[in-house]
Amino acid sequence: ETTQLTTAEVTPIDNSQDYEAPRRIASVELSDFPQDDGTRLLLEFTKSDASDLDYYEIYASTSPFTSVGASGNGPMVPLMTLDRSHSQPITLDALLQGDPILPNVPITVAVVAYDTNGNVHLDGLLTDTESAIDNGISDPGSYLPDILGVNAEWDDYGEGILVTWMHTTDPQVESYRIWIGDESFSESGVVSDATMVGMESSENSFRISAQSFEDLDNKTSWWIGISAVDSMTFRHEISTIEVVPFNSTGTGDSAGDSAATAKDEKSFLDEIMEPTNLLIAALLFAILVVLIMLVRGNGGRSRRDSMWELQEATWGISDGNWDSDVDPMARRTVQVPSSPPPEMAANVYSAAANIQQKNAPDIPQQRFSQQPQHQPQQSQEKESSGIDTSFLDDLL
Repeated sequence: ETTQLTTAEVTPIDNSQDYEAPRRIASVELSDFPQDDGTRLLLEFTKSDASDLDYYEIYASTSPFTSVGASGNGPMVPLMTLDRSHSQPITLDALLQGDPILPNVPITVAVVAYDTNGNVHLDGLLTDTESAIDNGISDPGSYLPDILGVNAEWDDYGEGILVTWMHTTDPQVESYRIWIGDESFSESGVVSDATMVGMESSENSFRISAQSFEDLDNKTSWWIGISAVDSMTFRHEISTIEVVPFNSTGTGDSAGDSAATAKDEKSFLDEIMEPTNLLIAALLFAILVVLIMLVRGNGGRSRRDSMWELQEATWGISDGNWDSDVDPMARRTVQVPSSPPPEMAANVYSAAANIQQKNAPDIPQQRFSQQPQHQPQQSQEKESSGIDTSFLDDLL
């Protein structure tokens, strides 16, 4: 529908020549933070109606005052600065330079408003004074969840620490506070022992640099934690993770949920030299040696057996002391059978007789008187035939 629309009229104003400061804050209310240990106060004030309002400054002191700045009787520097669209109430948990708010100690607070040209009223301020009460509860934000999945590591150049975490599903949590501290922070887990370096409302990452934390040193171990924040307070006791010193050959990782410190890292050689791995390697080597010996032993014996079986079948040589430590050829005596088998002897005699009959000359036998009568008949047969049959004696 294009009729009966809501409209607004705005008259542009040139504030470049504006020398009038916004009016002083008309109402300031300071109260004790409920159910805590007496270290926090709550602040609420009426916002300025100046059209060119830029930001607010909050001043706090343990002594009463009505003016601030270099010429005032109160603090010279503000405790904190708020933009024009901030939400209230504001929690005050420390004084200047990090001094704590103590139970039953009166604190005086004032608020001043700046416009875009830097105009402000620093005197004649409206203030309020209140004391914190110790209710015996150390962490007023203990009902808020502890942030999980926190991880932190140095960037590639060791100039900053990138912190990441998991978003919580608790609907009370509106933002996150990022804390960094030394070893005392790791031991207590209390944010009063650390420094808040930033806040995030929608993102789950933050980079800590020298701009946000002047004491940042990449040669020192740091502990980092994230606390949940709601509209009233934040969690004061949180879990911390360690970020080890930066290594030029790599990055220093956090010792939190998913990162390991340098002392947990092992080289490949260290893993090999572990006693368990060495024992397994020795056992495998021993098994391999035994298998090689068995294979070589069976192969040699089979070759020796085949050689001696052939010699036994041919010459009748026995394999009595083959496995003796002494040289088997030096102790072995070749045994020649005393007599050939009957069949072999008959065949040999028959062959010899046939040869003798074929080669004997057909000459009538003559007796010579000069030859001895007692000469064996075998010798005469050898001379007449011209065939040496002495090999028969060797065979017999």
